[in-house]
Amino acid sequence: MSRSTGEVYEIASVLGSDVRFWKLLDEVYTMNKYDPLKRPWSPGTSFIPDPLVKLDALTFAIVEPPVGGVIVYSVVNAGEIYFLAAIAVKSMVPQLGTETGTALTLAAEGGF
Repeated sequence: MSRSTGEVYEIASVLGSDVRFWKLLDEVYTMNKYDPLKRPWSPGTSFIPDPLVKLDALTFAIVEPPVGGVIVYSVVNAGEIYFLAAIAVKSMVPQLGTETGTALTLAAEGGF
């Protein structure tokens, strides 16, 4: 919440952003109704977060600018990405070998 701009924000993981949006709308409504200073409140748009936030040596958060006052983040673990990439490459190796062999055979036979 920013008192100077009258903007209200929620921060949520990508999995909970819908719930946070509705919560934010309820908060904005409540603040507009009950603020003793009668300031106008609205979902925030002006805050620009750092797009990458390092959480530890292998983990970081990808942070999106606010949409409808909700700042959405996704936590990414580099170790998990490396592991999944290794599995993907390993599963492709037999297929690549077959395709390379077929291409070499066709090329030798003048099939290209």
